[in-house]
Amino acid sequence: MMIDQDKLIDLWQSLKPRNDYAITYRKIDEAHLADLNVGVTKLGSRCLVLVLSLDLSPEAYGRCSEAAIVLKNIELYLHESRELVLVLKDDFYFDEFLDFTLTLTPKILDADKDASPFIFLSTVSAWLEMFESSIKKELSDNILRGLLGELVFLNYQLDFSEQSVNDILESWRGPYHFSKDFDLDTSYVEVKYKDESKKSVRISSEFQLDADPEKPVFLAVVCGRPDAAKGRSLSELYTIIRQSIRQRGGDVRLFLKALRQLGLTIENVSNFDHIKIAFSCIKLYDASQANFPSIQKKHLKAGVSKVSYDINISQLDGFLMWSEEL
Repeated sequence: MMIDQDKLIDLWQSLKPRNDYAITYRKIDEAHLADLNVGVTKLGSRCLVLVLSLDLSPEAYGRCSEAAIVLKNIELYLHESRELVLVLKDDFYFDEFLDFTLTLTPKILDADKDASPFIFLSTVSAWLEMFESSIKKELSDNILRGLLGELVFLNYQLDFSEQSVNDILESWRGPYHFSKDFDLDTSYVEVKYKDESKKSVRISSEFQLDADPEKPVFLAVVCGRPDAAKGRSLSELYTIIRQSIRQRGGDVRLFLKALRQLGLTIENVSNFDHIKIAFSCIKLYDASQANFPSIQKKHLKAGVSKVSYDINISQLDGFLMWSEEL
């Protein structure tokens, strides 16, 4: 079941803090088993409240009573021995809190009284790092252009792939320094951005197009040109993809976690908006063919490593699988 994000926002906005109780809350969906609520504290902070069953098992209750967490931007505690409360302390992270709620609700609404606290707590645990600042990392302009290309390809997969949203997100391995950018169900894909004024793309290691016996390796070339007026920036692609994941009922945490590997969070993503690219097309080439012009690990002599080289795209027409305008 998908919960509409506008409904959640409207529920939060409809609540006014009470003077006679620490939390004011309202159930997200009356038709479901789990008593999950959106709420506000006396101070007006948004929160989620899971009301525990009166006959909750000792194991589940014990887990809830030991689950207190106090961090800079979020806090978890058991209130009045019956309300498991997650409070957002800094509204700057409301998008994360909203995405957390959208991820949690389909998992928990039909869970029984003993399972629902464990689902709530395990989902909180998985999301905690999303509410904290990331270690700052510098991204060179070349790395940034490459990342933009990967995001364009990721967005294309979300729009057209038959794989589930979460499987697509988990297949994006570039930020984790995997040898290839995407590990899809039926193929590996290495993504390269190419400026329309350039003839070649740079392959930075002997592993990026290394053939695999289990599934084919494809080279996706994302083409574009700098355009300060009409181009897409990092924060724009970030927003587009995040919204696309929400609309498809995916787990936004998978996307945010991948970006955090690069030191990117909602706090700093706009710091890299000095590069804007008008993307024109994606071209997919079959790099698994025996005569594809690549350097692979198995072909190198002993002692040779860390190979990088350029591939002239004009020489790849015979390997073109498809081309899609953007």
